[in-house]
Amino acid sequence: MDFLPSLVGISLFAALLIALSIVLFVVGSQRNWKYLFLSFLPLIVLIVTCYYYFRTPDSFYEDEFEKITQVEFPENGDIIYATNAPWFSFNGDHTSAFLVELSQTYIQSLKRTLKNRGFNKGGGGIINDQLDYIESKFGFRTYTDQFILDEGTDTYMVGFLYDNESVVFVLVDI
Repeated sequence: MDFLPSLVGISLFAALLIALSIVLFVVGSQRNWKYLFLSFLPLIVLIVTCYYYFRTPDSFYEDEFEKITQVEFPENGDIIYATNAPWFSFNGDHTSAFLVELSQTYIQSLKRTLKNRGFNKGGGGIINDQLDYIESKFGFRTYTDQFILDEGTDTYMVGFLYDNESVVFVLVDI
């Protein structure tokens, strides 16, 4: 709930910009078309501000990687694609799926780490909309290896792709 004060702040900021836009529109409609154009400027600022406020930062996925693997995110790792998981929630429930590109040597050590952590090797996997979207976007449906761990409220899936560089991570946190 630490995001709640900032959510109140952005709501007040939004109300102020909307009020300013309405005032500029009323003044512009009575005087000149240039004021009408200016009335849309606060709304554009509001849209851009909301986008950056609600956009999930890359550090969120690096933290998810560390939560799943209990290993620090590698410096040479690159997050290729991530679904838009909410980095805040009122009750802590969320699902995130992301595609990471790693070196082949790191992938081999990651597989050993996952086995030591208690992941079960096998198929099946997790079925969710975010994973389906990543799979369809990048055109793959099969994995060389797949590891799954169910810890009660959290379920993790790590899928290693055939190119030996890409790994899909899925976290379902209930």
